[in-house]
Amino acid sequence: MRDPIGAFDSIRDNFLLYLKTAFGTRFPSFEKDREDLLRQPGIFYQDPWIEPIPIYKTSGKLIKDLMEDDLPGLSDQDREDFKSLVSCGLFGDNNKLHLHQANMLEEALKGKNCIVTAGTGSGKTEAFLLPLFAYLARESSSWAHPGTQDVHVDDWWKNDDWQTSCKNASIGERKTYRVAQRVHENREAAVRALVIYPMNALVEDQMTRLRKALDSDNARLWFKHNRNGNRIYFGRYNGNTPIAGHEFEKPTASGVINPDWKRIEKLAEAMRKIEGDALAAAEHAEKFENKNEKDVVYNFPRLGGSEMLSRWDMQDFPPDILITNFSMLSIMLMRDVDTSLFEKTRKWLAGGKDRIFHLIIDELHLHRGTAGAEVGYLLRLLLFRLGLHPGHPQLRIFGSSASLDPEDRKSQKFLTGFFGAPSESFCIVPGSQESIPEIKGPKYLQPGPFILLSKAASEFSEEKYHEASRLLGYDGDGLQGELALERALGSDKFQIVARLLHACEYNSITRAVSLDYFARKLFGEEINEIERRNAVRGLLAARNICDVDARGVLLPQFRLHFFFRNIEGLWASTKALKNNTDGRTAGKLYPAPRIICDTGDGRRVLELLYCEHCGTIYFGGSRLDLGERGIEMLATDPDIEGIPDKQTARFVERRTYREFAVFWPVGTSNLQDGAASWVQPARVESVSGNARWIRACLDTRSGRVEPYSHEKYDEDPGNWIKGYLFQIEFEDSEQMEYYYALPSVCACCGADHIKRKYRKSPIRGFRTGFSKVSQIFTKELFYRLPKNARKLVVFSDSREDSAQLSNGVERNHYLDLLRESVIHELRMLALGEPQLLEGLEQNKSDLGQFAAEFLRDNPEIDNKLLKDLKRANRLILPELDEDDKETLQHKKNESQKRLNEIRQRGLLRIVSVNDLIQPHGGNNSDCGKLISGFILIGVNPAGNDLDVQRFRWEDSPHSWKELFDFEKRTWNEGLTQGAELAKEAVRTKLKEGLCDLFFSRLYF
Repeated sequence: MRDPIGAFDSIRDNFLLYLKTAFGTRFPSFEKDREDLLRQPGIFYQDPWIEPIPIYKTSGKLIKDLMEDDLPGLSDQDREDFKSLVSCGLFGDNNKLHLHQANMLEEALKGKNCIVTAGTGSGKTEAFLLPLFAYLARESSSWAHPGTQDVHVDDWWKNDDWQTSCKNASIGERKTYRVAQRVHENREAAVRALVIYPMNALVEDQMTRLRKALDSDNARLWFKHNRNGNRIYFGRYNGNTPIAGHEFEKPTASGVINPDWKRIEKLAEAMRKIEGDALAAAEHAEKFENKNEKDVVYNFPRLGGSEMLSRWDMQDFPPDILITNFSMLSIMLMRDVDTSLFEKTRKWLAGGKDRIFHLIIDELHLHRGTAGAEVGYLLRLLLFRLGLHPGHPQLRIFGSSASLDPEDRKSQKFLTGFFGAPSESFCIVPGSQESIPEIKGPKYLQPGPFILLSKAASEFSEEKYHEASRLLGYDGDGLQGELALERALGSDKFQIVARLLHACEYNSITRAVSLDYFARKLFGEEINEIERRNAVRGLLAARNICDVDARGVLLPQFRLHFFFRNIEGLWASTKALKNNTDGRTAGKLYPAPRIICDTGDGRRVLELLYCEHCGTIYFGGSRLDLGERGIEMLATDPDIEGIPDKQTARFVERRTYREFAVFWPVGTSNLQDGAASWVQPARVESVSGNARWIRACLDTRSGRVEPYSHEKYDEDPGNWIKGYLFQIEFEDSEQMEYYYALPSVCACCGADHIKRKYRKSPIRGFRTGFSKVSQIFTKELFYRLPKNARKLVVFSDSREDSAQLSNGVERNHYLDLLRESVIHELRMLALGEPQLLEGLEQNKSDLGQFAAEFLRDNPEIDNKLLKDLKRANRLILPELDEDDKETLQHKKNESQKRLNEIRQRGLLRIVSVNDLIQPHGGNNSDCGKLISGFILIGVNPAGNDLDVQRFRWEDSPHSWKELFDFEKRTWNEGLTQGAELAKEAVRTKLKEGLCDLFFSRLYF
């Protein structure tokens, strides 16, 4: 990232801008106080922390340099096979092994159970894959030669003749048209290694590595020339692996077993999609020379290689390396359909004592406590099914962790308890970091040059580079700009590497530290905090030019930790501030609930609410019934025992009338006439109640509300405030649970939401929406990443949160795209097309910015407009035949009509919504401007709802993509009449989105 500190500031400022827009009130002093509050670290953000990516000690050896001592137990031929196999993609020829990788390889080949413990990016995956590959290279040398492949093994999913012949066979002779991937093999199929990851998101990265290692072009050639066509197979087995269930139906009464054609066709469809994706990825990679773009092919499985893609293939012939997660493993151990995976592996293990089953657990430190015990018992059940036990000589355990310590007895105890194997069988292999060189010379860096760079960090120039290098003392060999700065930073004089790493030392440990601590260690404390922060910003931005591929200067890499959190709400003292000039009715603001304020006068603090229409402020609090004395409003739930079980109660919109009370401090305003009374809708459709705003006074010391009058305020205005309390009339107090706490009518402006379908109150809390906030952070961070390397993975603590986050981000992103598309098309129709027409009429050489943009979006539109201008200005000769004159006059009128519409649109700046959605000129293939824009970027124009991802016509399901010709950006011309309903569904969904865009608030 070019400017990480600037990116953080931008994300923070844009989030504050969102808050101002989404949660605006009518009081300027309130808006200022809220921004001042939120800009304090610890409220919704913390300043970044910076962590150096460790530089691990190297073994000094390339893969080709490994000798007999490094690979104990392997013969000369085995060593050469191992080296050449690993060089196919797992490990680069020019990459030296880290010391912990070499140590783990050696210890594992000696028969030890090995756990590598190192940080992210340390090569932990390679550390446990290397000994596994060494074993597989040795074992595969003795595998029997495979037979001849079935003629349809590579096309059964798309060969219509083959499928028809299988389906039309006589009853009793019918067979599935699926051809097993490994039916031609003569070696024993079994799981040699089970790799278990805690979550599917981690599996994706490892699948990419395995594809590169075992299914690259180099790997395929290696298997062909060194293993007679045998391959080392790997397969991912989880909920996404097609297809669940059995391939054959249950036997009929006569004992005939027929294929389950529906399931088989689903698998064939999945295989066709996999093949299409692989071909598209390969076509994409061919367009680029960049290695990252070339490697995109490994993000997708491809057919005909070492990767096994279907459950049925893996059940028939278990892969040598099976990748799964604990949830799926638990299900597999209970299902009859997966029995063959375990039984064939058990049989293979029984065939010889030299056959080793490898159990590999990634992220081992995650499995602690009760959940860890459950996983431990699951592993014991697995071993029992395979005929093994934790200490069995045919079992080899590998794992990775970020926290185990070889010198800590608790670590050994954990491993013994988790796996059940003897402690002496384990070897914890730590990742050892390179030592940091000592700093010689001045203790601190000069901040001036870096403060200068920080002022231009968002957009560096060669002049700024050169000026900063000059301030750093560079007066060298004629280099200019970026090269001069790079040379200055890399000079021995500054010892920049040592200084950067020492700045991350805390109690003699290199670790993540706060940005200010980092700055103080680099620049000292003689400059103020703002200058230190700017100096660090400039230094990190300058460090960006000295990357791994730089010309001879290699600086440490860092990981930045950004901390943001959801805003749970806003609270305020019930006593208004003195001397406020804007009529503000709330006092000092607080980011979290508290009982009384900290200003010394003991005022009750309550939650703040606001009207989304007029911006007036309300107080909200948990309701405590005091009988004839009214109610008391509390900042916390009075049902203390129920708090842990009522997390949803934190959402004001979900709280009930029994739980929560709403009070409007009237201030200098008056109750809106239309808000005096109304029928409040209930949570249950068949129930409704009479509601009203009643006069009331609130005691700012205790939170007690005395209803029906303003007498208390008149008697003691220093301690009471007047206002109105939201009240619903009931015959039975039990009915209080039937209603939500928020009123459907605003007391100040009278905004009425009774007839709304969803949000039935104009009153909102100041709580930010989780998915919306996540989308803001995701979008802002994504835009800050370099354009040629934008990758962003969002994690969550639970599957439910992850699903909600994914759906929310996708849904909000669609709405943002729709908003941007509408604004763009309105601009083009109201400004671009009229400007282009004017330029053509006046024969201008410079058509103008909007006209050029409109022409770029609509190639050939200038020719169409010129044609209309020619027709509109054409003189119709009187001597022409009447039919010809009528035809020409009709064309002239049509052209004139179109031109006038464009001129009128440019004059009035009014665009019909139909112009955005409906096709023009009666062209049935035209799908309209908005839909066409979505097709251009490959997004479903109907949104991400499940019911618009697939449609049915001609009695079969179809993807939404089949509706469109993506090259022409039109409706697909090959569609039948049955697809018209699907087209209309897309248009209807788009209209609904436009209604939300125009008439709803999309901030939450």
